[in-house]
Amino acid sequence: MLSRRHFLQFSAGFIASYTLLVHAAVKPSGLFLSAYDDSAGQHCVAGFNTAGEKTFSLVVNQRGHGLAVHPTRADIAVLLARRPGTEATIFNYRTGEKIQILQSTARRHFFGHGCFSNDGQTFFTTENDFEKGVGIIGVYDALTFNRLSEMQTYGIDSHELCLMSDGKTLVIANGGIETRPESGRQKLNLPTMSPSLTYINSQTGELLEKQILAHSTLSIRHLAINGHQVAIALQEEGEDGLPLVALHQSRVTATGFNQQMQASPLDLLPIPDEVLLQMKAYTASAAIATPSQILGITCPRGNFVAFWSLVDKTFLKTIPLIDTAGITFDANTQQFVITAGTGEIIWINAVDLTTQQQVKLEGIHWDNHLLVV
Repeated sequence: MLSRRHFLQFSAGFIASYTLLVHAAVKPSGLFLSAYDDSAGQHCVAGFNTAGEKTFSLVVNQRGHGLAVHPTRADIAVLLARRPGTEATIFNYRTGEKIQILQSTARRHFFGHGCFSNDGQTFFTTENDFEKGVGIIGVYDALTFNRLSEMQTYGIDSHELCLMSDGKTLVIANGGIETRPESGRQKLNLPTMSPSLTYINSQTGELLEKQILAHSTLSIRHLAINGHQVAIALQEEGEDGLPLVALHQSRVTATGFNQQMQASPLDLLPIPDEVLLQMKAYTASAAIATPSQILGITCPRGNFVAFWSLVDKTFLKTIPLIDTAGITFDANTQQFVITAGTGEIIWINAVDLTTQQQVKLEGIHWDNHLLVV
């Protein structure tokens, strides 16, 4: 349950907006993007508004995963194929027009995630160099999407990457699991898997910091950024019962990465035993409501969304949702928006965690990531 202390601490500034939140939930504005598969098995990407109305749908060649919106080119977004996909689709998120297909380079495949530099000049992707068995950051011109260079991730199975608040440092979730295209998604090195969280200088490729969990079977998969703090969604590949959510206080400052600061270890967040058991060793996506400092994690196998307070690092509650998938925070309405593989979409007040709206789009199976434009 949401603690009285946490509620009082953050509710004062939001009381006047509660009525607005209720009305905003049914106002067809705003735009959200997600990959999905339809009932015929086609791979697609779609947009929907705050009323849950689909604004466009675009069929793509490979099953999509994460998305990135161009910071300076109007209406442009990129959908990256999930591993071991080799395509990224550049499209207009207002019209649904397909603009360009970006193919991964030889002996590489995508891991379903990418991000832009703040100036809109560069696009970064996580990729698998499957001949050498190492993670790679592909560096692309964000106007032409020509490949410029590549950098190491200093890990393997490099999944989500994000640009930190300094605009210079990339943080990468290295899952630690070896896969190869010829074996599909089969996990080849579970006894020796080596997950890590790495911080990289986006301009030089220099490794700034590498963090490793005490439990090597906790695969580091997905991230959410909270200023200089990184929230981490984990997946368990070994013994059951290990916490599946972590925090890291980075050494990133407003002006860059401060190597003179003492490094902080990864901090596992508490999860009630009964909730952890229901999660079935799997999380999908993470989002943070910055004003209320609440972290949301989707748990598809557990059929719920779980929430934590980042103020005192306490577990708050779960909200049931069958085959829950993507989650994002909409700053305009101060709501979490969450999708599910059933086609459902729910809106959750990001202060008191009450459900504001729920709709269902038939014939849609949302993928595990959701992006607000």
